[in-house]
Amino acid sequence: MQVEQISHAILRSLVPLSHLSDEQLDLLMEHAQLTSLYQGQVLVSVGDANQHHLYLLNGKLNVMDKGFNASMRIVDAGDDESFVPIAADHPRQDKVVAHTDCQVLKIDSAFLERIFCWGSVSRALLAEVAVDEKYQNDYLWIKKLLESRLFYKVPPTNIYSILNRFKSMPVKSGDTIITQGEEGSCCYLIRSGNADVFVKEAGDKAVANLSTGTVFGEDALVTQNERNATVVMSSDGELMKLEKVDFYQLLKQPEVTLVTAGNVNAFVQTGSVLLDVRTQSEFDRHHIPGALNMPLHLCYLKSAILDKSVQYICYAATEDRARAAAFLLAEQGFRMHVLQ
Repeated sequence: MQVEQISHAILRSLVPLSHLSDEQLDLLMEHAQLTSLYQGQVLVSVGDANQHHLYLLNGKLNVMDKGFNASMRIVDAGDDESFVPIAADHPRQDKVVAHTDCQVLKIDSAFLERIFCWGSVSRALLAEVAVDEKYQNDYLWIKKLLESRLFYKVPPTNIYSILNRFKSMPVKSGDTIITQGEEGSCCYLIRSGNADVFVKEAGDKAVANLSTGTVFGEDALVTQNERNATVVMSSDGELMKLEKVDFYQLLKQPEVTLVTAGNVNAFVQTGSVLLDVRTQSEFDRHHIPGALNMPLHLCYLKSAILDKSVQYICYAATEDRARAAAFLLAEQGFRMHVLQ
């Protein structure tokens, strides 16, 4: 079996992948590999610093805890423990050896967190858009915009700024939007209408048709390459235009107040509350005693249960996820810090 043959259903059974879209899962698999181990082969050793999420798909593993109370346990594919990352601490705290021949899925941890965090924040934004009269007719194109791979480069904390950076541009049938060979300085999203794509090599026949929600010309934002096609409107409509200078503004990470692990207890003793923004499954498996759980994608919907007189310290598997949650809640008037 190869990575691309792993079904979305199997991937969504793995923590924390259950809420990712088909497109996000496919993108994630481009940064994954399926490793076959023979009986007795070492998967990880204590102290390893490789940054991968490891999931057992077939076979059995021996997990040897080298902590104070040293122990060994067998993890079998299909057990509850096989659906969460094996030896998840970085650097590794356990030694893991193949108990039988087995297969392990390796996913780049940093990329997984980026995709997961983006997906969670975009879901929160879409929940707001769905009930905001200002965006009454815009849900579809905003959803498609947030699914564009281009914007995974943008910190999730800046998702809300994306909509404000796009400028409306009415267009008529026959208008040429971009021309093959010219230098690009912006990208477009079709809010309404359709457009045809032409390349010189194919003559006068359109090679593709673009419809509502399609983003095109995005290479201009991240490269100096010339336009590789000509795009002409085939109907009247409206485009949303994003300039390169605005895109680079979106890449800047907003400032947040960080709390180090060494002084977090002092904050808690003076009334601060720890807010674990991982998924329910991650929280149930292990969490800091006394912490509240509010998964990132539910921060908008569940914020009413929080107290605006209390200072909260967000934490998660990575600082990025905690930053995103802190941003969402700070936008609603809560006092937020992030555990470094």
